[in-house]
Amino acid sequence: MAGDDFFLEAKKEAEAITKHFCITKPEQIEVETIAAFYDVYYREDIIEGSDARIQIRGDKAIVTIKAGIREPERKRFGLAHELGHFILHRRNKRTRDCTQVDFLNWYKGSSDEPQANVFAAELLMPERIFMPLISNCQPNFQIIKDLSALFRTSLTATAFRFVEVSKQPCALICVQDRKISWRCWSGAFHHRILPRDSHVDESCFAGAYFLRGIRPPEGPQVLQPIVWLEAPDLVKGYRVYEQAICMPYYRTVLTLIWICR
Repeated sequence: MAGDDFFLEAKKEAEAITKHFCITKPEQIEVETIAAFYDVYYREDIIEGSDARIQIRGDKAIVTIKAGIREPERKRFGLAHELGHFILHRRNKRTRDCTQVDFLNWYKGSSDEPQANVFAAELLMPERIFMPLISNCQPNFQIIKDLSALFRTSLTATAFRFVEVSKQPCALICVQDRKISWRCWSGAFHHRILPRDSHVDESCFAGAYFLRGIRPPEGPQVLQPIVWLEAPDLVKGYRVYEQAICMPYYRTVLTLIWICR
């Protein structure tokens, strides 16, 4: 697995950009304008087999986003992701095709794709702007949805960003086809989550959805720690909460968990 420096580089590059443009509010983050400043130009067209493509020629590039994508949040994130490839990886590969699976990949391995996602998250949701908005917030998907609308970002990217910078002991788990695809956690979360590729139990929301077709309730619920944690005895005397959102098109369930006394 790549070290933290691999992702710190992406964050620093994106942070430098938002400071260069004197960005202090979410509405000031115009990703097409930022990309054009670096001679990276945006267009929409038909692409087979991918959602976004970057073609680099010298010190310039064209980013093509798949025509027909209706959600502006996905388009913005796709452009920010490809700009990340241009700034971080242009010496590695001149043409790249990225799929929605790549945009959902927040597993911090050695791949370029999660590093480009980290870059995009910092560019679209700068920590110095995002952090004050969640400083007094308990984790829940309603807050994440509100932030998603404010920053014009996808729910997955916003949820990842929330957990990444939160001071609360919380974690985000992505389950695809009943197996854990990736997970991330806040600095205050000191418990081991089940490893990647683990099959989830039907007693959690994700397991109930994949095994019995039961959609999660809207609000959070208390659950048994053993469902997600490798050492559940370490949270005796605490309550573990779970909230989940289904994304059927991607065969994915996003689960947010947090710990309270």
